[in-house]
Amino acid sequence: MTQRASKTLLLLAVFVCGLFTISALADSQVRIVRLSDLDGDVQMDHGTGYEKALRNMPITQGVKLWTKEGGLAEVEFEDGSTVRLTPNTIVEFPQLSLRDTGAKLSTVEVKQGTAYFNIGKQKKDEFTVQFGDQHALIKNAASFRIDRHDAQAKLSVTKGELQVQGPSGEVKVAKNHTLDINLGANGSYQVAKGIEPDQYDKWNKQEGQFQNQYNYGNAVTSSWPYSYGLADLNYYGNYFYQPGWGWLWQPYYMGAGWNPYMNGAWSWYPGVGYTFVSQYPWGWMPYRYGNWAFVPGWGWAWQPAGFYGWNAAPVIVNPPAGFRAPAPPVTTVSGHPTVPINPVTRNPRSPMALRELPAGRTAVEGGRPGRMVTNVPVHGGSMQQGSVNRGMMGPHGTSMTPRGSIARSPGMTSPRMSAPRMGGFGGFGTAARSSTAGTSRPASSTSSTPHH
Repeated sequence: MTQRASKTLLLLAVFVCGLFTISALADSQVRIVRLSDLDGDVQMDHGTGYEKALRNMPITQGVKLWTKEGGLAEVEFEDGSTVRLTPNTIVEFPQLSLRDTGAKLSTVEVKQGTAYFNIGKQKKDEFTVQFGDQHALIKNAASFRIDRHDAQAKLSVTKGELQVQGPSGEVKVAKNHTLDINLGANGSYQVAKGIEPDQYDKWNKQEGQFQNQYNYGNAVTSSWPYSYGLADLNYYGNYFYQPGWGWLWQPYYMGAGWNPYMNGAWSWYPGVGYTFVSQYPWGWMPYRYGNWAFVPGWGWAWQPAGFYGWNAAPVIVNPPAGFRAPAPPVTTVSGHPTVPINPVTRNPRSPMALRELPAGRTAVEGGRPGRMVTNVPVHGGSMQQGSVNRGMMGPHGTSMTPRGSIARSPGMTSPRMSAPRMGGFGGFGTAARSSTAGTSRPASSTSSTPHH
């Protein structure tokens, strides 16, 4: 075959793949957002009844989230927008979908309790908040708190302004103003200057400070279409370049016998099946996109790729001899209960211990220990305070110490990551997949569930 003919066939194949990809993207309406943090008793209902929620559980359209007495929760959207729930709060996600244009449609309904919203500018997306018979379409960046108890609701705006619509018409609520409204037939309301303080205002501010401090991009992440989970990746690990593999991410304090599937659970989602949920605080993007690879001389590392779909089951490249990928439970079990995998018990830490952070780490005062320090025990090795296992070096010879400058370095070249395969849009994959070939060359990941 001539060189010209080979090029022609290659271009034709790319064109055909592009047609299938465009069609798949247009038909895909499935989105996921992240249960990014929780504390205490938090319950989630996927449509099969409430059960104990786990950090990093995907939230899909129709899910309900309930923080019971003493419970706290945070939900993070693709652009980094957050909804934070105080105790005794129930919210529902009646809409998490995509238009054929790719615009994201998000609706959050506050059914009871107190929720904090920190929403970024929506551009072409649509973000709607409902409480009772009132709703607000968020177009520009805004931060506000909704308190709903029985037929009374208060909307307190701390950033931006909102247009609230209901049976009585539309009302504007400006920054540092509070809307006090009767829900239902009465519909009377009052807008007053000032915001009554709440005991959880400080908690919401502290969580926002963590995200603002560590939710930065670099040459590796600048091309990613999503930013949820980015702050945790920046805080708990770092990136390095490996020839033949491209840019990889690896968590700090890895032991020699550690693997990324030592701590997690299988959670059931209607229409998707069992989905692996990591219990590590950084365990969102590395388990929803791309693949985990065992890199000779470096151990396990996450290879970012495949952001145009999301993984329900592990995608593994070049596993070491004897490694067995976790497999989902049988789907015939009644009720499809959540099934843990090698659950790890966390060691409680005293307030004094929380101040003893490794060199280079910056804690946000009052932050919860699950976020501010790595308190998940390390398997197969010890946690080294103030240093990184194996003395990992960056691409410019700088030491990859926790929160070091390497993650922000402007000298980092554009990432050379393997191109994602656009397969899997036609169905929902549930079986674990791995490449057992004894080669050090990476394989592109396959995203099993449509997303964008």
